[in-house]
Amino acid sequence: MMRDAVRRDAKTREYLRRRIWDALSRTLHLGRSIWDALAIRCSLAPSRRGVLRLAFSARFAVALGACLAATALEGCVAIGDSRVPIETMEVAAPRPSAERTLVIVLPGFGADAALMSERGVAAAIQEAWPDADVWLTSATFAYYRDGRLLDRLQDEVVGPAIKKGYRRIWLAGASMGGIGALMYEREHPDALAGIVLFAPFLGSNRLLEEIRAAGGARQWDPGPLPAEINVDNYQRQVWGMVKGWGQRPELARRVWLYCGTDDRMIYGAQLLAQELPAANFLERPGGHTWSNWVSGAKEVFARIRQLHNTTESSQIPRPR
Repeated sequence: MMRDAVRRDAKTREYLRRRIWDALSRTLHLGRSIWDALAIRCSLAPSRRGVLRLAFSARFAVALGACLAATALEGCVAIGDSRVPIETMEVAAPRPSAERTLVIVLPGFGADAALMSERGVAAAIQEAWPDADVWLTSATFAYYRDGRLLDRLQDEVVGPAIKKGYRRIWLAGASMGGIGALMYEREHPDALAGIVLFAPFLGSNRLLEEIRAAGGARQWDPGPLPAEINVDNYQRQVWGMVKGWGQRPELARRVWLYCGTDDRMIYGAQLLAQELPAANFLERPGGHTWSNWVSGAKEVFARIRQLHNTTESSQIPRPR
């Protein structure tokens, strides 16, 4: 009876998280629409509309998040606090080996290490790769919102892992965590053995359509991009990195992508898949859910482990 109650409680929380995410998405789009109307009404120069539109719509969505946090739904969505270090839940390998391998996992929006543990993320990875340690992180929405994700991830998670002697570090991310993993890869291209993306958020529909219309990332012109990645340019910065994989295919071979056929992120995933080896993209039935990603993790990491076991160690990138 207790187990049934826990399952019912978990299903209720998952249902509420989905409703909250949908509400935030709708609010973000509403904020953009309101801003566009105001910008035209006030005759704001087009060159300034884009940056201010993003700031306005983001604040509009964050305002809703603050309201939700003040209600009984607060325990259902992990927004986090970027003023504190990123919490990490370390799960030791069932069968440790001298070839020390670590998989670090970034959560999606509203999730944290505790929820990923409850969903069986670490167990799924280690079922496929039993000699890998898994670190589930609470790199929550607050770190993205406040522009602190990349520095904190390096200083508090990846950097310490390298110092502990891990020879291969994989970074995995779901949804929001997927673009977080790509952003980290752009900033630290030599730190990881590879990245695994589960239905990653890859940018606005407008940007994705722009890239598709150009014929894909290799033909797309991102325009001038500053050296620093920030809230105004991170989507173009990530796709600018993807474009560069055309000249460095060895980087694309380190990226694995999984997405459900009914997932709302499938359009972006299929666009990204064009830049990856065919074997590195797994499209399976399912939606934007942890149950689908956990199932996918078993298949993806089983393939990575098999490749690892059949590839000479000198060919696999290692942290510096």
